[in-house]
Parts: sequence; structure tokens; C-alpha cells
Amino acid sequence: MVFYIWMPGGLVDEVSRALIKASKRGVNCNLIIDYIGSRPFFKSFQLKEMKEAGIHLIKSLKVSLIYHLIFFYRLDSRQHKKMIIIDDNISYIGSMNMIDPDFHKDNYKKNYYPLLDVLVKIKGKEVSNILNHIYSFDWYIETGKKLRSDLKNKVDQPKIEILTSGIFFPKDLIKKFLLNFFKSARRKILITTPYFVLSQDIIKLICKISLNGINVLIILPKKNDSFFVHWASRNLYTILLKSGVKIYHLDHGFLHSKTITIDENISLVGSINLDIRSISVNLEIIAIVNDRSFQNQLIRIQKQYISCCRETNIHQWKQRPFWNKIIEKFCYLFRILL
Repeated sequence: MVFYIWMPGGLVDEVSRALIKASKRGVNCNLIIDYIGSRPFFKSFQLKEMKEAGIHLIKSLKVSLIYHLIFFYRLDSRQHKKMIIIDDNISYIGSMNMIDPDFHKDNYKKNYYPLLDVLVKIKGKEVSNILNHIYSFDWYIETGKKLRSDLKNKVDQPKIEILTSGIFFPKDLIKKFLLNFFKSARRKILITTPYFVLSQDIIKLICKISLNGINVLIILPKKNDSFFVHWASRNLYTILLKSGVKIYHLDHGFLHSKTITIDENISLVGSINLDIRSISVNLEIIAIVNDRSFQNQLIRIQKQYISCCRETNIHQWKQRPFWNKIIEKFCYLFRILL
């Protein structure tokens, strides 16, 4: 298992107890947890219980100048993957952190609950083998020790392909993929993301695609839990709306799902936000699914989001206060750090 956030409490305690029982009956349990995103967990009694039960747990990407000098990664780079692999046969990928929003709902502001996520269950050894290989690489980077990972059962035309990023991977790997992914659209692109601070070249491409008659819809939370992201993303609205891109804000709850569907052919689900940090800095995982049945299910979820949204009108948007425009431009200056 690998997670950015592991927050004790509620259903997460049940998961921890299940892992402890599994470890005690001889199951090999390995966890990679981000050092910054899961700080409360690393201070909890739950951590001690899991270690005593024989669970192998790694604090990923410690903020260390030595690590930075050895691996040449940014000090603010985070292990942002959300991934579970069980018995080389069942895998889970998506946007969901290991946290029970219902248990912690009193800690959420009114506009940030409920938390809306997408998690995909994948059966079959083909994908699990690939994810095991990725996991083992991350484990080796952190510990210097190798886990068993064999790339077997290769399929000539797989319905699911995996894309990952991280230390020693090209920094523009995901960016190049997204550029080609968007260019493949012929009729419609539907995007859901909680954080939307893209580089200018991707924004220009999205605008060009929309101007060419392709329907582009972007679903975002009405209010973001990051002040800078909230305002920086709005700096992009004018050029997008003028190009015909439709922008929707989810009125109730915090949209945390990270999905893209193109036409009726291909879908993207994973941990990646559409911001510069996810695309170029963090360690991410994406599943690219080429399956009509899965696409239809995901589109139904996206349409449910839209039914709870309010569309942003270009004429109303132009009437927003002048000071809002100043804040938007100021926050966008920090886009590389967001």
C-alpha cells in the first residue's frame, strides 16, 4: 500500500486492525506513507501497534537535505500516489487517501464536506504485476532493499495501461502524455480535478481544442482548501471561457476526484491533479482505461457531479470585482510552487 495521507480514526482504524491481523497470520504487509501528508499518523499509537505486528512501514520522502542532494529531487516533492496491491491479483488506484471523512467531518469547514473521491478496483495479474514493479522501485529508493517484482503476463493490447512519475523519471513525462492525450479528442473532453493550475502550453492547447469545436467541460470545487490555488486557478478562467470551455463549480462538498474522459473511448483515473506540482514534481500514478463499460460508469459519475454544479457564465465572470483580478494574478505568480 502507498498513500499520501493516512489519518487514524473511524474506518481507517478498521483497516489498520485488518492489516495487523493479516501480518500476524503471515501475510507480508508493506506500507509507503508520505512523511509530510501523514504527520499525525507518525505520531499516533497506531503506528507502534502496526510495527509491533511486523508490518513494514516506510516514511516516504523525508524532508532532508541529504536526500535532496543524493536523489536531486525538490525538497517539497511528495509521495502522492494512492495505491493498494493484494496478492498480485487485485489492485486499487484513485484519488482517495486513507482517511474516513465521516469520522473527521467536524474538522472540515462547511464547504469541504462531504469529500468526493473515485477509487478503481482492478482484477487481474497483468496490472498488479506492473504496480508491484512500480511499488518495488519506490521501496528501493527509500530503503535500498529490493522487493520481489516480476513483470509477467504481458498483454499485447491491454485495456488498462499504467503511467507513473517519480525520482529518476523524466520531469516532463506526464506533461507530454497529457498533451498527446488531449490531442486525441474528437468530440468531448470531461475533466474533474480539485486543483487546476496548469502551465500556459497546456492551457493554450485546451483552448485550441475547444475553438476547433470539441466540447470541453471542467468540473472544479466551488471553494478550494488552498487559498493560493483557489485564486491562481481563477486567473485562467477568462481565456478558457472565451474559448468556449465550460467550467462548472460543485456547490456542496469538496470535489477530490481526479478523472478525465475523452469521447467514448478512453478514461484516466489516478492521483494526479491538473496542476504543475502533480505534473512535474510529485510522485504520481495514473490508470489509462480503454474500456467502453468502464467509460460509461465513469461518465455517469461525472454527470452526477455536473447535476450538483453551477456553470460559470462568461458575462458574469467579467463583472467580478477588480480586486479579485489582482489577487488572481498575484497568486498565479506562485503557480510553480502550488
